Amino acid sequence: MRHAGGRPHRAHGNIFIRPAEDNKAFDGMLMDTEMLADWRRDPARARLHKMQVIVSPVKAIYCEYRLFIVKRKVVSASVYRIGGRAELSPTVEDDVLDYARAIIERWTPADSFVMDVGLTQDGLKVIEFNNINSSGFYAINVPKYVDAIQTQYG
Repeated sequence: MRHAGGRPHRAHGNIFIRPAEDNKAFDGMLMDTEMLADWRRDPARARLHKMQVIVSPVKAIYCEYRLFIVKRKVVSASVYRIGGRAELSPTVEDDVLDYARAIIERWTPADSFVMDVGLTQDGLKVIEFNNINSSGFYAINVPKYVDAIQTQYG
């Protein structure tokens, strides 16, 4: 396995690892050095040796939010995890919405998508972008989301 940057990764402790391409070769996961060594020795995983991966140090995520963006506007949002446990709430703080709007101003993967944001030890961070057609709703305002989709796309 190689970093997306091209050099081998030497893990120390826990890391988060996932394929660099959106090919579902394996699910993103936490891995320690022993598990990584086992993967490298496993002949069934030989094809993974040449695959580019994204590796990140493990970060504590205190709270996770899901935001539905339609035509580059946040139309509904929800808390979906607090302290690593599933906890749904339609109440999302203004600073999370402001952060998402700032990200949308800089770059988006599409006009409409889902953005997962986490509150970390380093502040708010994008966890991932998801397809708007296949993301769980959690505690968002679904009628508001559906109305936005119908208004924008007919």
